[in-house]
Amino acid sequence: MATIRQVGDPFSPARHLRAPHRQAWADLLASARLWRLCRALAWHDLRLRYHGSLLGPFWLTLSGGLTVLALGGLYATLLGQPKGDYVPYLAVSLLLWNALTGLLGDACTLFTQQAASIRSLRMPYGVYAARLLLRALFSLAHTLLILPPLFLFHGINPGGGLVLLVPALLLWCVAGTATALALGAACSRFRDVQPAVAAALQLGFFLTPVLWRADQLGPRAGWLWLNPFHPLLEIARAPLLGQPPAAAAWGAALAVTALVSAFGWVVFARCRHRLPVWV
Repeated sequence: MATIRQVGDPFSPARHLRAPHRQAWADLLASARLWRLCRALAWHDLRLRYHGSLLGPFWLTLSGGLTVLALGGLYATLLGQPKGDYVPYLAVSLLLWNALTGLLGDACTLFTQQAASIRSLRMPYGVYAARLLLRALFSLAHTLLILPPLFLFHGINPGGGLVLLVPALLLWCVAGTATALALGAACSRFRDVQPAVAAALQLGFFLTPVLWRADQLGPRAGWLWLNPFHPLLEIARAPLLGQPPAAAAWGAALAVTALVSAFGWVVFARCRHRLPVWV
């Protein structure tokens, strides 16, 4: 009888423990099959954000270029860096950092902004995360358009090393999806999480090599690998600047992605069925 209960009893504790994870996996698989819908929704969000604008999403390109022009010369002088090297570094760093923090900021309202849809439609929750991720990638693509003329002016050629940007962005996609699901669920239940994330991102901006370079810390630069933003930023920044990312950067980025993915999976699997109530 004990064996029968373990295998077939619907009230078995092991069966109920596995059920949320099976449902979460089925949710993600259903979302992957709806990738065309996710893409269309993401592009619609971007167009709606700039509805009635003359330049549309290209305002992202213009604002990014003006920011680099305004800050590049100033911080190069303050930090004693040659402009030819520092301005492209600052441009890439700021564009990637803005994309990363924009994704995390929007993740906090992933489900609360879609409360009406969640309550009225039977839609896989992964669709909302994929929609957010694709929207962030579209925005990043528009901002990166300022780099070719900037690199041409400063004589920088990323070369074939630019192909390493592809696996870097894949890691960003995995970590971003997991983080979006976890933050979206957590912020739906605890509304204090969103201001805490905003404060952490503001602090992280100053603790991460964005305005400054890691080698300026000297022997203490090794501590930067404990900053989860640094390796993810470095593996995408180095190929854009024509430099291969260090092995330590890839190792730390893989570790961060694995930890974030595991945490996001647990939170999403446990909270998924409660989301219609929380939002």
